[in-house]
Amino acid sequence: GSILDALSELLSHCKYDFLCTSNSREALELIKKEEFALIITDIKMPEFSGLDVLRIVKEMDCFTEVILITAYTSTETLMEAIEKGAYSYISKPFNFTEIDNTIKKALQKYNLTLENKKLIEELRKSNDTLLTEREQLIAITDKFNVINQLTETLIFSIDLDELLNNLLNKLVYLLDVSAGAIFLVDKAGKKLDLKAYNKLSKVDIAKINKEISTRFDKTMPGKVFQSGQALIAKKDKPEDELSFTFKDPIYQSEICVPLKNKDESIIGTVNLADKVIDRFT
Repeated sequence: GSILDALSELLSHCKYDFLCTSNSREALELIKKEEFALIITDIKMPEFSGLDVLRIVKEMDCFTEVILITAYTSTETLMEAIEKGAYSYISKPFNFTEIDNTIKKALQKYNLTLENKKLIEELRKSNDTLLTEREQLIAITDKFNVINQLTETLIFSIDLDELLNNLLNKLVYLLDVSAGAIFLVDKAGKKLDLKAYNKLSKVDIAKINKEISTRFDKTMPGKVFQSGQALIAKKDKPEDELSFTFKDPIYQSEICVPLKNKDESIIGTVNLADKVIDRFT
C-alpha cells in the first residue's frame, strides 16, 4: 500500500537495513526467525493486528521495540498498547520528520538496553561466593573488570559522563551498597578527577574535590592510584577514617579499587561506601 511504500522510501533514504511486508502472517514468521531492533506495524491489519504482533514480540523475551501506526484507534487502546510494551505510536496522517525522530529514539533505546543487558550479565558472572576477607577483596575487584574492558570505549565516547554515571548506578545497585564514585586520571597523569558519583550532595562533592587537590596522597583514591592495590577502610579505625572519601557520618565502611588499562597502567579508581561497618570484610 501507499503507507508501506512511503515508509520503505523513508527507511531507504535514511540508509537503514530493513525488511517489509504487507502480510501479517509473513511478518510474524520473519519475527520468529530473527531478532529485529525495531518493528513498525499498522494496528489494523487482516488476520493479525498490530496488537497481536506486539503481544507475540513481548512473549519472545527479546528487546525489539515496536512502533504502532494508527488512524482511528481509541486513546484507551493506544495507552493499553504502551503499557504492554509498545515504544510509541504514530497517528495517520504522519509527517516524515516525526516518524524519523521516533525511529531514531526507539533504536537508541534498543541499543542501550542491549548494552545494559551485557553489562549486568558480566557483573553477575563475577559475583562469586565470598569466603575469606582476602577472597572477598579479590572477588569485589573482579567485579570491576567489566569497567576496565569498557574503559577504552568510554574514553572516546562523546557522552562519557552519562555512561560513567550509568555504569556506577548499576554497580551500586548490583552490589547493594549505599554510595559510589568513579575517579579518572587527568590528562597530565598526575591526579584524579571525580567523574561520576552516586548519592552525593553538592557539599560532599566539594569536600571530595578539596581533599583530592590538597591532600591527594592521604586519600583512598590517591593511595590506590599510587600503589595499584585495592584498599578497605572502616570508621572504627582512626587511621582509616582520615582517608575516607565519603565524609557523611552515615557511611561506615569504604572500598577503593583501581581501574587498570590493558597495559596494567592505572587510569582511575572506583570507590564504594556502605552504612554497615563490616560490609567489605
